[in-house]
Amino acid sequence: MIYKYEDVDLIKVEMEITTYCNARCRYCPRTDKITGGPQSWLVQEHMSLETFKLIFDPQTEKIRQLKFCGQFGDPMMNPSVGKILDHALRYDKMSILINTNGGLRNVEWYKTYAQRYGRRLQIHFGIDGLDHDTNWKYREGVIFDKAYNNMLSYHQNGGDTTWQFILFSWNEHQLEEVRARGLSLGLNQTFLVDGEYRQHLEQTNPAKIDEFRLRFANIGVHDYQGI
Repeated sequence: MIYKYEDVDLIKVEMEITTYCNARCRYCPRTDKITGGPQSWLVQEHMSLETFKLIFDPQTEKIRQLKFCGQFGDPMMNPSVGKILDHALRYDKMSILINTNGGLRNVEWYKTYAQRYGRRLQIHFGIDGLDHDTNWKYREGVIFDKAYNNMLSYHQNGGDTTWQFILFSWNEHQLEEVRARGLSLGLNQTFLVDGEYRQHLEQTNPAKIDEFRLRFANIGVHDYQGI
């Protein structure tokens, strides 16, 4: 059966507006684990504003949230991301969620868009450490200070901000401090345990998984993913 857009209740739509990325995250689906570069099958391109309009404009009465998911590229790499946001958020009922590593644009850009759209533009910043060396072990290519300051700029200027932290063997020692930092700043936080790390623990040290559950409980985190 073939469906037309008008036959489907869309409400929330996920899309990739670019397949370019500034990072080389080792477990990302776009990363070739041998070369460290993008997968050979990945066509690298940006979605133009004109293409976005062709997809989005006929559905403005149905769509209530767009998610620029960042599975195969960081949305902030798209040179037209600001124009795409401005076009979509002209509609009062629309909200947008962006996943980013935070290492692109600058504090003034984030200040501008926080003040322009406030809670209607949610941005999740994937920052997996409290210093450059720790964050770089996964977010290779991302400058920690820039990403962290961009996150603070967006939050402090009224933007809907979430700090997403993925737990690995090399950053688990920072878990409690990350939680305390987020609470002190008034940031939303989400925590995930890396899938490969979990599999490793299941095979070698299953008691460690119970330890993590206890540590999460002790810092008041009950909604986490991966264990």
